[in-house]
Amino acid sequence: MKGFVCLEKQEKLIPFIFGDIKLKELVLTDMNPFPGYYSETPGDTDGLKPKFVFVAMKQGEGCYEDEVLRATCSIKQKLDFDFDANYGRFLIFNTMKPCIRFKVEDYANVPEIIENFKNEGIKFESAKKVTPYESNIKIRKYLTFKKIEEDIYTADDANHYYLKIPKHLKWKDFVDLILSVRGSGDFGVFDAAQTSLYLKDEIIEFVRIYTKSFKNEDFIILKEELLKRL
Repeated sequence: MKGFVCLEKQEKLIPFIFGDIKLKELVLTDMNPFPGYYSETPGDTDGLKPKFVFVAMKQGEGCYEDEVLRATCSIKQKLDFDFDANYGRFLIFNTMKPCIRFKVEDYANVPEIIENFKNEGIKFESAKKVTPYESNIKIRKYLTFKKIEEDIYTADDANHYYLKIPKHLKWKDFVDLILSVRGSGDFGVFDAAQTSLYLKDEIIEFVRIYTKSFKNEDFIILKEELLKRL
């Protein structure tokens, strides 16, 4: 099973700072890419390092997603290092704006990636002063799902799991659902996001779980707890 998904979650965003790099664009990073999840190994702070870079696009006409997809394919053929780029929308200055979310191993490559997108015609918002804040974020990406148990899947990223649920939830209802399950005390720490898979004649809804410690039986129990509360 594979297709484009829309993933919605909440993250704390901060200004992008790396060495002496100065950018003219409005660029942010995630302070904690998996809020609600904490490292299970004492002294291991890997789970708290920023994983993604968000660059705000200028509002305009046209299909942003199409423009980002085409530009990404073109740029990947030119650069000698790998990166991921996904179209999304995030909350900035109380407004939902289009953005591109980058994942790259070396932050020193960020200016070159941005410059290549500008050469492809993508226009970005100018840099502005931003203090850390919580942002709702929606990301569009292509995923290939692999079934591990009934209605439980893995996809392309390590430690990410997808539990099928019967309906789409409003964001507040989704947050309440996850807090209720976390508050039961029956599970270790995990991060959750709402994910919708778009097929030709069907939309399949999932709760995306990020964890490094759950076993298959934990996901079965978690799925049952989610369904019980819906």
